[in-house]
Amino acid sequence: YPQDIEHAVQDASTAVRPGCVVAFSSNETGKDGQLEIVFEIRSKMASVVDTVFDEIQEAVVEKIGLMPSRIVAIEERTMAKTTSGKVQRRNNRMLLHAGQQKVVLDKSFGQTIDMSMEFSAEINASIEAKRSLRNVKRRS
Repeated sequence: YPQDIEHAVQDASTAVRPGCVVAFSSNETGKDGQLEIVFEIRSKMASVVDTVFDEIQEAVVEKIGLMPSRIVAIEERTMAKTTSGKVQRRNNRMLLHAGQQKVVLDKSFGQTIDMSMEFSAEINASIEAKRSLRNVKRRS
């Protein structure tokens, strides 16, 4: 679930503004896409953004078991949200891909856009396993 990734990112560093993180697939369908993360960085912490990226990458790999292909820090108070304050994943993906986010730093981690079918299958299997586990827990 994207919320799990977003919580891992939020907890990775105090430089990340709480409630200002979105995680999504690089493509619209979520199939064979790569994990992209966008977060708001506190303006007073922008000078250490490289360290924050390392902390985020480490937290997501450790807690979720997925390697982000791209992490993007944007300026404070620029995340697209609903009127009730919920992040808009689809809208933020569209803004990022259209070059309309106010980017502080955009870092890719060397994976190609077309990831191997094997890696994609591993990610999908991991996501499905987490969903199944959650469903079992909810039923109990």
